[in-house]
Amino acid sequence: MKVLIHGAVNGSNFGDCLYAQIYNEYIKGLGQNIEPYFWSNRIWGASEHLKSLSDIKTTNKLSDIDLLLYMPGGYFGDAPTAYRRIKLYFRYLKIAESFIKSKKNIIISGVGGEFVESDFLLKKMCSIINHSCLTTVRNERTANFFSDKTTEKIYSLFDPILQIRNMNLPPLPNNVTTIIEECNKTDKKKIFLHVNSKDIRNKEFETRVIPALNNYLSNNKAHVFVGTDYCTSNKIDDLNIYNVINSEKSVVNYNSPLELCSFLRNCDFIITSKLHVGVVSSVMEKSVLSFAIDPTKTKTFYDDIKQSERSVSLYDCTEEQAYYMILKYANVPIKIHEDLLKKSDMNFTLLKDQLILLESKNKEFSN
Repeated sequence: MKVLIHGAVNGSNFGDCLYAQIYNEYIKGLGQNIEPYFWSNRIWGASEHLKSLSDIKTTNKLSDIDLLLYMPGGYFGDAPTAYRRIKLYFRYLKIAESFIKSKKNIIISGVGGEFVESDFLLKKMCSIINHSCLTTVRNERTANFFSDKTTEKIYSLFDPILQIRNMNLPPLPNNVTTIIEECNKTDKKKIFLHVNSKDIRNKEFETRVIPALNNYLSNNKAHVFVGTDYCTSNKIDDLNIYNVINSEKSVVNYNSPLELCSFLRNCDFIITSKLHVGVVSSVMEKSVLSFAIDPTKTKTFYDDIKQSERSVSLYDCTEEQAYYMILKYANVPIKIHEDLLKKSDMNFTLLKDQLILLESKNKEFSN
C-alpha cells in the first residue's frame, strides 16, 4: 500500500521538515508492505531541502497512491487575507479532491486548526474530514470546532511532534561537542539563543530581550550558542544580534532538523521567538522561554502544557519583563504531563492500526 504523506513540505521550515521526517520514519518502520511517499509537485510538493535531509521517496503519479495522509505542518484553519486563503487551499487542501473523487482513503493525523471564517475553506475542510477514515487532532479546540460541522468521529489528542523523544537522533559535530563538554566541566549553563538569519528580523528581539539576557549573563556563568532553526548560508557571527551579546558565545550550525534536536537535548536553557524550537526543547525537559513573533499560535502550546507564563508576545514584552522571566525560569526545566505524552503517542497508535487494517483489506481484495 502506497501512502502519500502531505503537509507544508515545500520549504525549509524546521517544524514542517521535522514532522515529515517523523512520519516518514514511523511509516517505514511499520513494514507490512506500507510505503511512504511525498508529492513531487514542482510548487507544492516536497522541496529539495527536505529531500536533502531525509531518505524519502517522491511521486507525481497520484493515481498510483492508495491513501492520502495529512500530517501537521499545514493546518485546518483560516488565513488572514484572501491571498493566504487561496495559497492554503492550493498548498494543502486541493490534493484531497482527486482522492475523494476516486473514493480512495484519507487519514488526518494530529492536525491543528479552528475558527475558519471562510465558507469556501470550511466547506473543503469538512469534506476532507467527512471522507477520512481516521481523524486525530492536536487539541480540544480543533475537535470542538469541527465536531458539529462534520459527520466523522474526531479524536482530540496532542501534538505528534512529541514523538521526537522516541527517535534516534544523530551525533553532534565535534566542535559543538567539545564546547558542551567544556561547559559541563566548568559548570557553565548552556544557553541556546534562537535568532533569525537577517538583522532586520532580529530588531525586536535585539532591543527587548538581549539587554535582559546580558544583565543575567553579567552575574551567571554561561555559554551562549547562537543559531537559527533552519540551514542557512548566512553567517550568524556577522549579525548585529550576535555581536551585542556580552558573554562567551559561539555559532552553532547543523545540517538537519534532527541534528538541531540533538543539540537542543544537550542544552540547559532555550530562548526562542518561534514555536517548534520551544516545543522540542520542552519535550527534552529543558527550561524554555518564548518571546513569540506569532503570539496566538505559540501561546496555545504553552497554555496546553500548563506553562502559559513562559510565553509572551515579543512585541508587547519589555526589557524588565524579559529579565524577570529569565531570572524566574532559567533554572526551571519544563516537565510535560504524562497524559499529554500519551495523547501524542496515540496519534501513531491509531495511525498504525488503521494502516495495517487497510493494508490487510487490500490484500483480501487483491486475492
